[in-house]
Amino acid sequence: MSFNQIEVESLSRLKASAFLGILGSVIVAVYSITYYLVFLPITLVQGQVQPLPLSRFLIIPNIVVELIAGVIQLLIFYHARQGFKGLFSLNIPTKNGVTGATILMLFAIVGLLVVVPSLIFLQFVALPPLTSVRPGPPPSPSSLILLGILAIALFIFALVGFVGLVLVIISEYSLGTRYGERFIKLGSILQVIPFLNFIGYILLYLGFSNAVNKVRSGTFQTPQQSQPVYQVGLGTISSSGVARFTLYSVRSVGITSASLGLPNQQVVAQSISTSNLNPGTNVVEVNFGPLQLMTGSYYVDLTLSDGTSVRAYVILSSSS
Repeated sequence: MSFNQIEVESLSRLKASAFLGILGSVIVAVYSITYYLVFLPITLVQGQVQPLPLSRFLIIPNIVVELIAGVIQLLIFYHARQGFKGLFSLNIPTKNGVTGATILMLFAIVGLLVVVPSLIFLQFVALPPLTSVRPGPPPSPSSLILLGILAIALFIFALVGFVGLVLVIISEYSLGTRYGERFIKLGSILQVIPFLNFIGYILLYLGFSNAVNKVRSGTFQTPQQSQPVYQVGLGTISSSGVARFTLYSVRSVGITSASLGLPNQQVVAQSISTSNLNPGTNVVEVNFGPLQLMTGSYYVDLTLSDGTSVRAYVILSSSS
């Protein structure tokens, strides 16, 4: 898979994540409208004055909707994580997004595991039914203690999830800047605002769609790097294990080591054509020796004499 293909696939993952966000928002909105316009009036007409979110009349629909929303949330953050991870492998700064999406994936998994037991506990144990004719007994002290512990745990759980969401927003906003997409920047902020998150997901979907089209068509130009040393274009690697790529350096600096990143190992270079980079453009050849490589893209990590590192991307074509 080439450099361009990895970027397109990663952005497509983020686009899919936004689409699932739209779908989840629609499901929750439809259920909420149905609840307040249909289920709730029926319950009140029957004289069942109970806590609104926990009416036994609605316990099954509540659980089903929560489960569906939880699964969709898990898929949202899974696709987002894969997208951020793919972009990060291309040296695009989305590490915050990877971390945040991982936290939110765990958030969704734990939510799925505790939501049904919590609803059942609150419905049948902690909050006995209240009727307009004869109120039930007050909650027992042990139930109140359990309810308090649950409330504290849920607060901490929500706080961690919020931190994860902030990290995702930071990466989405930076991608909006990178690809020149205001929809992505605005959508990343709106997705956390109640009643506006639906619009936020729509803007994210449109923004990432535009970004995919830009990269796929070749109209997107990578912003000039701020690092003192960065790669120009995409390098190549031959079946004999010789990688060739171009680096731009703003000053003189040496190359102390190089390694080729493979799925299960790092291959140390046998020789480097030049041990010093001069200001300007430098063509570098690194020999890793005979390797059994499949057609696709790879990366070369270089350690410089000033202690910094540079990652160069190379591709092995079928004709190499």
